[in-house]
Amino acid sequence: MNFGWMQNTITKHDKPAFLKHKDLLDVKSAKEDHEVAVEEWNQLATRLGIITSPTSTPVITPEKVFGFFKNKDMKEYLQSIKPVIRRNGLSSIIHWLVGPPKLKVELVPERNLVFAVAQCPLDDKEDVHMQIVQTIFKCLTGQKMDCPRYGSHWEQIGFQGNDPATDLRGTGLLGLLHLLYFILDSSTSQAAKKVYQISQDEIQNFPFCLMSINMTRIALEVLREELLNKISSSGALRQSLIKFTK
Repeated sequence: MNFGWMQNTITKHDKPAFLKHKDLLDVKSAKEDHEVAVEEWNQLATRLGIITSPTSTPVITPEKVFGFFKNKDMKEYLQSIKPVIRRNGLSSIIHWLVGPPKLKVELVPERNLVFAVAQCPLDDKEDVHMQIVQTIFKCLTGQKMDCPRYGSHWEQIGFQGNDPATDLRGTGLLGLLHLLYFILDSSTSQAAKKVYQISQDEIQNFPFCLMSINMTRIALEVLREELLNKISSSGALRQSLIKFTK
């Protein structure tokens, strides 16, 4: 609304409050303050489990996730991995004499990538990370829309609390990647559904997602102890590694 006619007929000292405010208002600054306030509210709403605008992110496959990690700069995580157990003295001699064979050289990068992904934490700002947790939730519950980032709904599918990230110590994103594979791969999806149904039983109740993450933790230890070297180099596991890292 144009108040110019009113401004021309009212002296500076006689101006009503709303016209004085108009003169003093910094529109650009007010817009910036508004945007900051909206962003802060959205973050708070997410933490409180308040859905302000329902969305549905696309389902993501394990292959796309591993492709994402292969193309991502993983130097930060590769520097801190421990892919094999360090042995000294007599222990190293015994391991050399009667221990498992060494992993084939061409499989070392794939093995190291597995351990690097296990070092990677869940990041709210990374779209792929959020797609993973949303895909897991939707596939297990049958819901179409995204669920809030935090809330008791995560306990319903077998996490310990209202934030899946707290269950990933020791497995990082690899724990979620294995869970995603278990749920979506055609060779395991039916078994995953049956196990999830059992986990919801009143008598046999157990935390489905946490159990899967614990299995990932065990698999990492076995891989670190080099007990999978033979099977990795000979066939099935090697093909599985290559399948994801192509």
